[in-house]
Amino acid sequence: MAMLHTEGFTYERGLYTNFSISASAGTGRNNGIDSKGMFTFAAGRDGLNLPFVNIGVGTVPTLITGFALLVPNPLPAGAHQQICKFAGNSNTHLSFDLDFDTRKLRAYFGPGSTTLLGTSTLPVFAAPGEWSYLEIKVTIDDAAGAIEVRYYGTTVLTLSGIDTRNADVAGVTNMLLGYNGGTGSAVLNYDDWYILDTTGPDNNTFLATTSNNPRVIEFGPSATGDVTQFTPNSGANYAAAASWDADSTYVGDATVGDRDLYNFTDLPAGTANIKSLILSHQARKDDALARSMAIGVKSGGTIYDQAAFALTNAYVNRFNVLSTDPNTGAAWTESGVNAMQAGPKVAA
Repeated sequence: MAMLHTEGFTYERGLYTNFSISASAGTGRNNGIDSKGMFTFAAGRDGLNLPFVNIGVGTVPTLITGFALLVPNPLPAGAHQQICKFAGNSNTHLSFDLDFDTRKLRAYFGPGSTTLLGTSTLPVFAAPGEWSYLEIKVTIDDAAGAIEVRYYGTTVLTLSGIDTRNADVAGVTNMLLGYNGGTGSAVLNYDDWYILDTTGPDNNTFLATTSNNPRVIEFGPSATGDVTQFTPNSGANYAAAASWDADSTYVGDATVGDRDLYNFTDLPAGTANIKSLILSHQARKDDALARSMAIGVKSGGTIYDQAAFALTNAYVNRFNVLSTDPNTGAAWTESGVNAMQAGPKVAA
């Protein structure tokens, strides 16, 4: 696995603790491709924390993350504010703080502005009121720890051979955007967030370049696909599956081998350099039998079932990451994604 998580802040999927996207999401950055969602962080809130267990991931020793950041205009003078942190099971390993006067990013060991490890050589946003794209790579280790920060693909901070492990597991198990720390009270906006590790053949390093930066384009089922075997509790199958409202609206089935397929909203015209297609879904079982589900992806006329996973009586959020088109073995194209169908299958 390399791509662990993406978020465009359009859909509420119940992945985060201590905060809800729906309570804060707004119009995202106007980047000409997608501007649907955005996470707004205001002072006094604890930020948006992602426990990796919620996305089926354990401890990650080396992690790369990227996100778009918008700071308001004007900014409070003489202030600073934390923008993200990386934690283990109980302790914060690293935190990153933005100095509003210099516009530089500072890396700290542990929570808060206590032990300064380094400061970016350049500002990490051009001016207040403008979006920037930041990427941070961290390795958690007692002696071989490392940090690299990039701004639109340009490295602005590099540290290596340092202690980045704060008396906890040797890796990241929680990541948080925003934090009620620092002296500033600016409202920060985030969009187009990704997290990956350094394993596997694809998406194992920084994604942004000096001329391009990632966009997370989120889209849901928009029409019935080629197979309709599940039963909706109301309305059309594809609409019920797109609801993300737990037991209020859903599709269900008890026959092993049955499946649904759905068509999806087309990508914005001109979408290129597609790094991954990530299928996000939520499911549970409602009987006493052992049950499992798989996601089927239809591409080029063939259905490719992804690995089945066991269901529990409580809803579980899952991701299937497809870095390449299973029909071609090559990177996804706009036409390939637009023609793709996907949906659930009763595996057992």
